[in-house]
Amino acid sequence: MYGVTARVVPVLLARTARAMSWLPFLVAAGFGIAIAAVPAAMSVALSDEDLIRLLRVAAVCGALGVAFLLDDPAARSLATVPVPRIVRHAVRAALALAAAGLWWAAVLAITVGGAEHGVGATLPLWDASVEAAALAGVGLVCAAVRVRGARRAAAPLPRPPC
Repeated sequence: MYGVTARVVPVLLARTARAMSWLPFLVAAGFGIAIAAVPAAMSVALSDEDLIRLLRVAAVCGALGVAFLLDDPAARSLATVPVPRIVRHAVRAALALAAAGLWWAAVLAITVGGAEHGVGATLPLWDASVEAAALAGVGLVCAAVRVRGARRAAAPLPRPPC
């Protein structure tokens, strides 16, 4: 795969994870967890529809956070590295989706744990998870389009003939 060996991938994963801007994702994920955790902590009896609405709002927060994980301020200076751009972006997207998956599992656990007895068992969690994945996918696509457009806009202009 483009000359990328199995030895390069763990190094690329570690360096990419360290270089990613995690703060926007953590803030958005914190809001999403707070949205799910406040009714659970307050022992508020909510219906299935209300819990699903809260999950949808939390999913929007997570999708916004995932979109910021693709931002790479060093993309212009990385044009000369031996790893192709598609591999770098795939590693960055894989890390973003792994973090989002862990976060979503925590949100579901908090929502089901805080639901009234019997309500959490009837929640359509699979449907909510598919909606959250679709939102995260849309966020990743928007971020990818933005990254691609920023690269074109940031390209130096050709020199006029003298």
